[in-house]
Amino acid sequence: MRKLIPILLAVTLFTSCATLLRRDTKQAITFTTDPPSATVVVDGKNIGKSPVIISLETTESHTIQYKLNGYPITSYSVDGEILPKYVAGNIAIGFAVLGWIPLIIDNHTNKWRGFNQWEIDSKRKLGTKLPVQDKDGDGIANDKDDCPTVKGLAVFNGCPDSDGDGIRDTEDVCPSTKGLAKFKGCPDTDGDGFQDSEDACPKVAGPINGCPKKD
Repeated sequence: MRKLIPILLAVTLFTSCATLLRRDTKQAITFTTDPPSATVVVDGKNIGKSPVIISLETTESHTIQYKLNGYPITSYSVDGEILPKYVAGNIAIGFAVLGWIPLIIDNHTNKWRGFNQWEIDSKRKLGTKLPVQDKDGDGIANDKDDCPTVKGLAVFNGCPDSDGDGIRDTEDVCPSTKGLAKFKGCPDTDGDGFQDSEDACPKVAGPINGCPKKD
């Protein structure tokens, strides 16, 4: 038993609290936002929608961003700090007098550093919602409007249908004249299957280049 005492003492003195409790210098952090479903960007890399958990290296500084449509971007940095619980644990392990030995070990391994989850949680609010930017005044926000400078219809993602034929102007070959989808928005006035621009007799139905047969 007496032989074990020096061994146990040596193990105790040369062991640190953080070294005992942690395998490495990484820590799992939970990122939450209010409102949720914001894109979480860590060091320039998208890691998913909030809430999301990721392990970060505590010996390095990290830049965090939250991005959610309609809200200002939230940006901040996190740094690993020496956690009081490990300092207290080291002093306890070292029997107070020689607590500095475990402190030196933890300082060397950096395993006593960690992130403050409470501080990270305090950054969750994304701020006041930004006013909707609608340049053409059609009720569709610029970032969702395929034609942000021209007033249009919601069914066409903000693009207009000037002739009302159900084909948006950007896809309508004849945007100012009501036409048919099969002719890309161009008309067939006489209904003979030839669009007016290719119909030799656009106002009289006929099978020969759009004209009727001659007797």
